Amino acid sequence: MAGLTAEYTPFETGLVDARTPLLPADEIRRIRGQVTCHGVAIYQDAVVFRIPADQQQRFAELLANPPVREGDAVVALYYDFNTPFGYTSTVIADRIEREYRARFDWRGFELFPDWRPLLQVDIGIVRERWKRNRLIPLKYDLPVADRRPMYRRTRNAMAALEFAKLMGQQRPLRDALFRAAWVDDRDIEDPSILKDIAIEVGVDGLAVEAAVVSKQFDALLDQYRQMAIEAGVFGAPSFVIGRQLVWARDPYELIVEALEREGVAKR
Repeated sequence: MAGLTAEYTPFETGLVDARTPLLPADEIRRIRGQVTCHGVAIYQDAVVFRIPADQQQRFAELLANPPVREGDAVVALYYDFNTPFGYTSTVIADRIEREYRARFDWRGFELFPDWRPLLQVDIGIVRERWKRNRLIPLKYDLPVADRRPMYRRTRNAMAALEFAKLMGQQRPLRDALFRAAWVDDRDIEDPSILKDIAIEVGVDGLAVEAAVVSKQFDALLDQYRQMAIEAGVFGAPSFVIGRQLVWARDPYELIVEALEREGVAKR
């Protein structure tokens, strides 16, 4: 990203809109942390920061001189809240981040986007499957409901998590959303419930609700889906490590093997 520049649009209010190419979430967080930012809008191919005019030069310097990040490999983790294997991936990803010089970028991949019907499965079959599948979270000491939670649309919950990424609060909201889905069976597609969940873990709930309702992250989520399809992703959770794709119910060893083939070192 070295050498990036922005297009600036000044306003009579003393604010400026700085339009940049699309940036990674961690780079957006870095910039927000070093300039006063009145708002951020993320589009399919760009990000717009609203900043005070007197900080335009500082913004330009930050954009032109990104920090050198050595060591940690970034692994794309395509997830959905509708699968218990996504739930257990929270433990697996956190463990690998402690053990290896790797960082997981959680990217929403809807198993049931709005154009795909939700599953309608005979209740008897659901119960039998759940007897087996609920053992998976329990294996990782994760609490889980006695009955399988409902299949839901999850795009709004993914948007809420994108907001938390920008605030540097991804992990607490991620864990709270999976817990809401798999322990409490809360409707994580409802913006007001997402607001409540965010508040419970110290994230700005009103801002989360506003981001969801305004569809602030729709373009980014669409981009994630396209990137996933191009990488060969067919389900969630999936891990893209270099040119390698890992999908498994218990993927720890496969991820470690893929990381080591990529030359990722232990911590």
